[in-house]
Amino acid sequence: MFQWQPLPIAGNLHGPLVCYLLHRTEVARLSQSGGRGAWRATLDQHRPWEARRVRACASYDTGRRGVELWAVRHADRLLAEVGATQAVRRPDGSRGGTGDPGAWPGG
Repeated sequence: MFQWQPLPIAGNLHGPLVCYLLHRTEVARLSQSGGRGAWRATLDQHRPWEARRVRACASYDTGRRGVELWAVRHADRLLAEVGATQAVRRPDGSRGGTGDPGAWPGG
């Protein structure tokens, strides 16, 4: 259901696993300030920027574990939100449909 993958940029097929996906939709991401600083986790990566939450991590490993535990705790909500997002996507991957797909419950 959930899986880690490297940041999807050109030539980064073997980079660190920093993107946490649910059904091919990114729900969390680990990052570093300037690529060398402290690690942080961005949660609810699939939501609009203002609805995302950023948490400091002691290390890459603790960040990964924290993201995984967060995802298990929020799995029902994440499944519903990712399902709603995928329902309004067009076959080409762009967003379609009516209403505001960025208006998430609890956001």
